[in-house]
Amino acid sequence: MWLSSHPNNGMGFSTSAAAAVMLIAFLIAASVIFPTVFATGSDTGDAFAAQADQTRDQANTAINVTSAEQDPYETDSEDDENGDLTVTVTNDGTNSLDVSTTDLLIDGVFIPHEDLETTVIADDGEDERPDSTLWSPGTVLEFDVDGDQIDAAVTDDETDPDDIADVKIVTETAITESAAIEQLESDVEGD
Repeated sequence: MWLSSHPNNGMGFSTSAAAAVMLIAFLIAASVIFPTVFATGSDTGDAFAAQADQTRDQANTAINVTSAEQDPYETDSEDDENGDLTVTVTNDGTNSLDVSTTDLLIDGVFIPHEDLETTVIADDGEDERPDSTLWSPGTVLEFDVDGDQIDAAVTDDETDPDDIADVKIVTETAITESAAIEQLESDVEGD
C-alpha cells in the first residue's frame, strides 16, 4: 500500500525522458522525410506537366514533304557523283518550328546543318527568308544539299548515286515525314 500513495509512483523521470527522446527523434525524422516527399511530389507534377506540353506540341505539329528532287548525277568524272538535292517541306500544323532543330536524313544518314542550306519560303514563294530560324505554320522550308556533301555522308565507293532512295524530315517534336527522291533527268543530250 505504501507504493500506491507514494508521490513518485506515476510516470517517473526515465519514462518522461524516454518520451522526450522519442518525440525529438520523430521530429528529426519528419524534418527529413517531409521535404523529400514534397520535392518528389513536386518533381513528379513537373514531369507530368512537361509530358502534357510535349503531347500537345506533337498533336499540333504536322509536316508534308512536297518534293525531294535530285539533280542528275555527274558521270563525266572518274567516279559517279551525286547531284544537288532540294527538299521542300510544308508546315501544315499550328506550331511554329525551329529550323535548327528540324533534321534531314538521306537514306537514314543524318546530314549536319552546317552541310546544308535552309530557306523559309512564305506567301506562295514570294518571300524567301534564307536566314530565318522560325518555320511558321503555312510556310515552306527548303533544304538544299550539295552533291559533294551527299557523296561524303551517304555514298561510298560501291554505292551508285541512283541507289539513294529517300529522305526523312524529323521535327523538334519528333514528328517525321518521309518521301522518295525523284531523280531529275538531264537537260543535256548525251548524258
